[in-house]
Amino acid sequence: MDQSDKKVLLLEFGVGEMTPSIIKLPFWELTARNENVFYACLNREASHSPEHLRERSLYLQGDLAETLAALRQVRSIAATIK
Repeated sequence: MDQSDKKVLLLEFGVGEMTPSIIKLPFWELTARNENVFYACLNREASHSPEHLRERSLYLQGDLAETLAALRQVRSIAATIK
């Protein structure tokens, strides 16, 4: 990463355990190497992030479409509160 002083959020959506070397492992490596990187994963299946990334990672289990719809609804409600 060229701009290591910038905060970065790595989002992983729906990546299974069959081919972790394509997305999951590189994301974990980037998170481990840079304190400004945070890793978040949304997947239908139960999973986890490595123990050493626990403070800078988040795992959510659920359906992508349902989760994004719920986030849109929360955003709409929050906009009316302002």
